[in-house]
Amino acid sequence: MEKSLRKISADIVLSKPEELKKFTILLGKNASGKSVFLTKLRSNDKITFHYLTPERSGKLSHVSAQSDQISKDPYAYEGEKYKNQHANFHELSMASFISFLTTSNNEIAEAHGTDDSKADTIKKKKEAIIDTINNLIPEHQIVVSKQNVISFKKNSAHLNVDHLSSGSSQVYSIIFDIAHFLINEENTSGKYIILLLDEPDAHLHPDLQYKLIQVVNELIKNNEKIKCIIATHSTSILSATTSFNKENTEVCFLQSKDTEHNLFEINKILDDIVPIFGAHPLTQVFNEYPILLLEGEDDVFVFQTAIKSSRLNDGKDLIKLYPCDCGGIDNIKNYENLARNLLSSVYDSPKIYSLMDRDDTTTETLDEDTPIKIVRSLTSCREMENLILSDQVLESIGSNWKDAEPIVRKFLPDFNNRYSDDIKNNVYKIISEIKTDNGKSWEILVGRAIGKNITKAEELLKTEGSIFHMLGEKSTKIVLGKV
Repeated sequence: MEKSLRKISADIVLSKPEELKKFTILLGKNASGKSVFLTKLRSNDKITFHYLTPERSGKLSHVSAQSDQISKDPYAYEGEKYKNQHANFHELSMASFISFLTTSNNEIAEAHGTDDSKADTIKKKKEAIIDTINNLIPEHQIVVSKQNVISFKKNSAHLNVDHLSSGSSQVYSIIFDIAHFLINEENTSGKYIILLLDEPDAHLHPDLQYKLIQVVNELIKNNEKIKCIIATHSTSILSATTSFNKENTEVCFLQSKDTEHNLFEINKILDDIVPIFGAHPLTQVFNEYPILLLEGEDDVFVFQTAIKSSRLNDGKDLIKLYPCDCGGIDNIKNYENLARNLLSSVYDSPKIYSLMDRDDTTTETLDEDTPIKIVRSLTSCREMENLILSDQVLESIGSNWKDAEPIVRKFLPDFNNRYSDDIKNNVYKIISEIKTDNGKSWEILVGRAIGKNITKAEELLKTEGSIFHMLGEKSTKIVLGKV
């Protein structure tokens, strides 16, 4: 992830649409240039663009004059779409959808040619689109009366449009707009069709963002000439595209108004990082819950347990971290690079923590301050497994260091120091010998000891042999969120 595949710019999109993946995600904060990028794109002899304005207002209701006008001219209101704010977007989307539903197949064929096979294709496409939309929110079903009035059913009960939640109205408006455009364009022009979705996540719950992208993917996945460029600051949108179309998605992290930007493929690192952030778009929650990059899944299990063990009865976590498995020390740098790109394009003043085993290292790690803060630390003991020999873990299994040391020497005759000696291959033998009916993994024992003693961490840091003394001062401050 540290090297971009290639560059993207408005000029490149206009000249080489065939090089675009199915989804291109422009991820960036406000004023990073996302909308500027999209509004530079205009239809030409190779491409038809359809722009979705970021600020979509209005009421999801039927205005007959609008649907009549759209029936006469499917693109009657298309010029409005490049405005940053669209006061009547919901009404026009409803009008477009009603036009889409009620225009007869003969009228469609007449408008776009008298080819019977094309008319039949469009008819089937209409049916498929309706089925897809009805899967958008599972408990809702679209109902169209003989008078062409749209209403909904929720769990088989009638639900007036006015009673839809604002999020549901928003997402239906977006899908109605896209569906109408596709049915009128997809089977006629032979051009590339590029949907430009400008902040489709605005005002939508993460679950609805996910469902929205799922439906868009269903609508466009089988036509190679349809592409989608999404400008967003939602990691839920990015997470959704990686779920539905990972092999055909690229990401651009916008951090400036440069005319060209780097594109990145979806690789394992992004797969690991994105779900951590996918549930919290448009918030600063990760300033409070920074990502903690760790060498492996054992370490992640330790800190997941520590976080749960620190949780108070009111649900408040005293340890606020999001552990991430980097799959080995050699991958930490790559994960740092990806997290740096992702976080700096979404959040203000984010912070990244990385915590590694000391092993045989004698030098300390260095932090980074730009473009965002990366705080690096090594454990004071050799490896995370050494923490089972800390006073708090031993106490939790009914022992202490004086009694445990002879047991350790039984398996490691040359044992010298509980901080620096390599006990990794004997960790379960040692635990089982100390407490024969233990039944807990070393990760749970260590994680619980960290979490349950977190309120005494700063005091215990002063005591040799304590779990926080063995973890180390800087590492403990990371756990406390104080560095």
